[in-house]
Amino acid sequence: FIAGRDANEVLAVDVQAPGHPLLRLMRVSVDKNRGTVSAGLLGFLGKSEAVARDGLGCASVPDGDVGKARRTTVHAEPAATNQDAPWPEGERVDASQ
Repeated sequence: FIAGRDANEVLAVDVQAPGHPLLRLMRVSVDKNRGTVSAGLLGFLGKSEAVARDGLGCASVPDGDVGKARRTTVHAEPAATNQDAPWPEGERVDASQ
């Protein structure tokens, strides 16, 4: 979702690429409207889901609670108030002697 790649291309090139023969038994379902992907061996063994989250990227949702994954927030530290102060209080880095 984030890279804007075609789902079928991702499946053919990345997921089903030559490798372990069991990969051919993976069943993947892409829901563009919900921004989710589910996958499992034969469609049900080890089934897992992932969700695309605006501004945060994708996340695996092992418990299936897509709503909770979408509600996740990130707390950003405020920008340094004194840009000329040495890091981490500011942005300045002095060269080592």
